[in-house]
Amino acid sequence: MERKLRLKEYFQKQPEAEPPTAMEVKLRKHHKSKFDPISTNASIKTYSRLLDEAVHKFKGARPKIYPNLTTEEFRALKSLKADTSIIIRPADKGGSVVIQDLHKYKQEIQRQLSDTVTYQLLTRDPTDQYKQELSDILEKAEQDGWITTKIKTSLLVKFPITPVLYTVPKVHKNCVEPPGRPIVSARGSLYHPIAELLDSLLQPHITKEHTYLKDTTSFLKALATFSNTTEFQYLCTMDVNSLYTSIPHSEGLEAAQEFVSRIQEPFGFHIPLFLQLLRLVLTRNYFLYDGRYYLQAQGCAMGSAVAPAYANIYMFKLEQEFFLNNADYKKHICWYTRYIDDCFMLWNSSEEAFLEMMTNINHLPSSIKFTFKISTTRVNFLDVIVTNQQSHLETSVYYKPTDRNTLLEASSHHPKALKQGLPHSQMLRIARITSNADDLPAALDITMNKFIQRGYDPIELAKTKAKVLQIPRQGLLNQQIPADTKDKFIWSTTFSTTSPMITRATKALWPIVKTDPSLPCFTNKTPMTSFRRGKNLRDHLVKADITNLIPSSGIFGFSKKPGCYKCASCTTCKYLISGSTFQHPHKNKKYEIQQILTCSSRFVIYYITCPCNKYYIGMTSRMFKERMALHRSAITKSLQGEQNDQPVARHFKTCQHSLGQLRYQIIDQLPPMIRGGDKSTALQKLESRWIFKLDTIHPNGLNEKINWNIL
Repeated sequence: MERKLRLKEYFQKQPEAEPPTAMEVKLRKHHKSKFDPISTNASIKTYSRLLDEAVHKFKGARPKIYPNLTTEEFRALKSLKADTSIIIRPADKGGSVVIQDLHKYKQEIQRQLSDTVTYQLLTRDPTDQYKQELSDILEKAEQDGWITTKIKTSLLVKFPITPVLYTVPKVHKNCVEPPGRPIVSARGSLYHPIAELLDSLLQPHITKEHTYLKDTTSFLKALATFSNTTEFQYLCTMDVNSLYTSIPHSEGLEAAQEFVSRIQEPFGFHIPLFLQLLRLVLTRNYFLYDGRYYLQAQGCAMGSAVAPAYANIYMFKLEQEFFLNNADYKKHICWYTRYIDDCFMLWNSSEEAFLEMMTNINHLPSSIKFTFKISTTRVNFLDVIVTNQQSHLETSVYYKPTDRNTLLEASSHHPKALKQGLPHSQMLRIARITSNADDLPAALDITMNKFIQRGYDPIELAKTKAKVLQIPRQGLLNQQIPADTKDKFIWSTTFSTTSPMITRATKALWPIVKTDPSLPCFTNKTPMTSFRRGKNLRDHLVKADITNLIPSSGIFGFSKKPGCYKCASCTTCKYLISGSTFQHPHKNKKYEIQQILTCSSRFVIYYITCPCNKYYIGMTSRMFKERMALHRSAITKSLQGEQNDQPVARHFKTCQHSLGQLRYQIIDQLPPMIRGGDKSTALQKLESRWIFKLDTIHPNGLNEKINWNIL
């Protein structure tokens, strides 16, 4: 928050700039600025100091909070994380949690990867080759004036992370041996900024297509216009089998070229470059699985930011050819709409004619195949049941057979306002979908019971139900207007037990900056806190990459249990504290070391302590003994009277400690980054987390500051 205050003050003095485009906003998050201007403003300094004091006071006086997991549940969680014979995944649909045998999970992925039409095995990691290829393309585009230097920089990833393949089980198709939906986790990868750029360019135009369906509310509004049910005889739904992996590159790129050429208004980007980048994203879609590199030779990976837009474009072309512009079929279609690969149709001919149409389409020489359903009375589409009541169409909520009660537990560690608003928002959804007012109370009761099962107050739920019943359905179908936050100074933090107190403190101290005439940027603003959630069970148990990382055995060459170990006779190990645990400097709490660590270990976090029992948390990418040699040298020179700004050396001189009283221990190590990424930034993040966890900022410890911007 302090940095954001300084940024606001700094930019209020700068000439007013043009508001960023959607494309610039998308790209900005890939290159977060670390710029932190120096402020001499007394109000900002006072506000920051008082807020810091309040935060430290709250940390010592936080309310008694009992864990929402029992000791047995914590043990079970630890056991599940350590079990390498199973893998835990969320179900593809329905919200279930699926525990699978790891061997069978791998078998299913290998079955899919054996399809040589869709996937090709690579002989090596292609990251460097593809990175150079992309750099050359963007360099030429900049020279030709197609993109700015700023956009080029935003599109290049300095430390790309290799995408990995994983699957989510389709238990709605087979509960015993479910097929997997393949997803490529591409966040932070080489082409992720490119994919987001392409998506931001396409989305404004895709939404204007007449068959495009944004969401359930859009479907309900459109369906409400059909008051005369004599215009059609059948309700039909269609679904494309594995659309994302079935789109041939040549046909998909052709569809994209036709789509952008039809756009009337300015596209906002050089079209040949757009198509070249799209081709790269599709044809260079590589990933890592089980230590091997693969290339997806057909289709677009689920997980790519541009995948939904690309699939929509391909379906626009397909539906025109198959249905809407086909003279034999279009005369029988009263209405047609689509949500990506889920299609809905009102058909005014015979069932035989519909089945003939679908059979003919599925026999075309195309990789796209449809499944379908047709009924005179009722079909399910998205989360809606559509029923033909002869005189009108009715809608109600559709619950899949595999649906589970995954509503947030009342005891879960989330902001109070979120848990209070959740029942209201869920009941509004039920009221929006349920078109028959007589059916609404019973439909709301189902949702109420689900919340009661999750520990919510039945009395408060009854009040919420009564409020929802008073709201006209037509109002719920109208487009919701987003809240205006222009008068808010929004800052974000991770939600914790002290968050409510910190929020109150930010508001109580706000007049200090609001009333400062030199800070007009805050005059009409009030602080608003947005929360990032902490880790949940899914974060602990579900991992995209299943590669088993075995800790290094260091210099010993044989298996040892995790801990910090001394070597035979080096100077560094003379001062090293060995063991498998270490103590919190201020609390009676022990931490277990998770790796095998020695004086030769690299990319480690360590603490240095002295007779004062104050800790200094440090990091090093070089060998630990090399870093400690520098610390010992700095302390020796400081004790001899030389000026030194290093906090450990300065403390030893001030307190007249001797070098012989120096002690240190390695406590953590950055795991090997097999998928790539910025190791330096990752190590800094790890150091900052330990500084915060062990509370080693002065005066409680020897660290002078913590890098909040990197967390």
